[in-house]
Amino acid sequence: MKKIIAFDFDGTLTTRDTLLSFIRFACGTWAFLLGFLRYLPLLVLMKLRLYPNWKAKQKVFDHFFGGMALEDFDDLCRQFAATHRHLLRPEGIQALEQAREEGAEVLVVSASIDNWVQPFLPDGVTVLGTQVEAVDGLLTGRFLTPNCYGQEKVERILALHPDRASYHLTAYGDSRGDRELLAFADESHYKPFRPQFSIFKLSPEERVQAAIVLTVIILLNALFIHRLHPLFMQEGFGPYWKLFLSEFHLAGYDPLTYVGVTEWDFVYNVYRHPLLAFLIYPLYLLNQGLSALFGVNCVQYVVALPLIFCSFYSYLFLYRIQRRVIGLSRYDATLLSVFYFSFAYILLSVLVPDHFTISMFLLLLTLYYSTRSLLLSPCPFLLTAGVTLSNGVKVWLAELIASPRQFFRPKHLLLGVVLPAALLWGIAVWQDRTFIQPKEQARQEAKARQKQQAAERIAQMTPEQRQKIKVRQEKQAAWKRQQAAKSGKPMKQEGFWRWTDITTSRLNTVYENLFGESIQFHRQHFLEDTLVHRPVFVKYDWLFSYVVEAIVLLLFVIGIWCGRRSRLLWMALSFFAFDMIIHLVLGFGINEIFIMAPHWLFALPIAVGCAFSVTRGGWHRVLQLAVLALTCYLLVYNGWLLVDFLLSPVNVT
Repeated sequence: MKKIIAFDFDGTLTTRDTLLSFIRFACGTWAFLLGFLRYLPLLVLMKLRLYPNWKAKQKVFDHFFGGMALEDFDDLCRQFAATHRHLLRPEGIQALEQAREEGAEVLVVSASIDNWVQPFLPDGVTVLGTQVEAVDGLLTGRFLTPNCYGQEKVERILALHPDRASYHLTAYGDSRGDRELLAFADESHYKPFRPQFSIFKLSPEERVQAAIVLTVIILLNALFIHRLHPLFMQEGFGPYWKLFLSEFHLAGYDPLTYVGVTEWDFVYNVYRHPLLAFLIYPLYLLNQGLSALFGVNCVQYVVALPLIFCSFYSYLFLYRIQRRVIGLSRYDATLLSVFYFSFAYILLSVLVPDHFTISMFLLLLTLYYSTRSLLLSPCPFLLTAGVTLSNGVKVWLAELIASPRQFFRPKHLLLGVVLPAALLWGIAVWQDRTFIQPKEQARQEAKARQKQQAAERIAQMTPEQRQKIKVRQEKQAAWKRQQAAKSGKPMKQEGFWRWTDITTSRLNTVYENLFGESIQFHRQHFLEDTLVHRPVFVKYDWLFSYVVEAIVLLLFVIGIWCGRRSRLLWMALSFFAFDMIIHLVLGFGINEIFIMAPHWLFALPIAVGCAFSVTRGGWHRVLQLAVLALTCYLLVYNGWLLVDFLLSPVNVT
């Protein structure tokens, strides 16, 4: 189906109305003020809707430009556009240019005079504006067409494209003069391209499902808090944060956020998460205040706040990607968003106290914004890479695919790539040398003293006591060898190479963990940690689980083929490919690859969304039914296992 994108001009693609700015530019400030005062009563009546908009506008235009040569008027329009490009919203022009690159027909439908609107826009954009009348080369002061306002905007599009069923119309507007156009469109955007915090505002069509999603996320977090409440309410649990590490084992997720919010410190690896300690510091301050007020460690409640926020907006950003970027119907966009959150380790990520949900939120935000505006600034990289360093590369990939020419400009390479990367690395090195190494040295010295004291105690023991100590040490060594075998053999025992793995089976990883556990929980060893009890590979109890996995993979492949020309999909797949290089090629985190699912698994519903967008009739219905059936199954299967776990009591040691 053909795509048509219609933009309003004044206030949508620009920061303010251009009529007044043009009059002031063409006639001078004093003439502008005198003319404005003359017609002020008429303009007030127009605002009160007691005088027709088009009549007031035509009288003002006639006063300033009636009798002017059309050629001189056009020269003024070109000069105005050349000297007032600062009035344009960069995000709006980026969206317009991207729509053209993707093959959509772009219209600018404006009540402004098209003579000065057209010079602002690139070639190939059709302007449907208010046209002026000229006789013998002179402006009469009258309009040749009705004022392009309200219903007239719809009429102008229908005059150009009368077969409404043959195209998908997306409209952007910002005022009551755009209401009819926005209502007429298949997809509408009211007051777009505004300051960034507007992305957190819910649109009317999102409110019902947003309320449902938020309720479910809050309920899951409440169950998780309730389950661990006896553990956290133990006397002395707060001050002795090492209990987090010994008591908390959940599918390989670390309780380090709980540790840092309880007693703030650089608990995460500063090279992999260079800014994360600073980002959780406000949570630490909040927890300190609440703990002093209530007399208990409130870390569970405090950490739940960013988890709920990031999970909720991750859902919304994925919905908006499907709805506004891919152009799906409300039903299809909702279905695919729920499909994504039915995946095992996406559903689990909304409640675990780790950084993965924050990363998912930032990556989906990056994808959403990179298809709508330029990201070419250091801020997105610094924030995303500050949480997880490898994810900063994905910001660069999104910028590269969205704007290849701008990305390779020397200014951007310096300010957007080299300097932010150097800054993050410098911060990580500073943290390591100032905080980590002194503590590590003190720990090693304390360990050496303890070893010396233990040797002195053993020397004073009887042979029987020494034998018992030897047996216990051999058991501990055997357990460490067993755990080391799960971690695999690294490429080198130095630096980042220590986190690699060259021995773990890649084939088993793909079908048991990557596309297995990430999407469907294994019932055996449910949510156990591979570094404690769980084997690296666990088989499903039923063949049906592998059939489901195969169907999901088939949908992924179909989506990749259908969306092979989609810039959005290439961005998502570049994220996926980068993670696969890290995990499957280098082996980083391969024994717990499923917990990294929030970093890349959104590529799957985005690919399926591309398939939805190009299929019609029976094939589209088949895809819908397949995704609906998978979603229902995964919600019941994964949801039942997770809720049953959350309702089970925790053993307090």
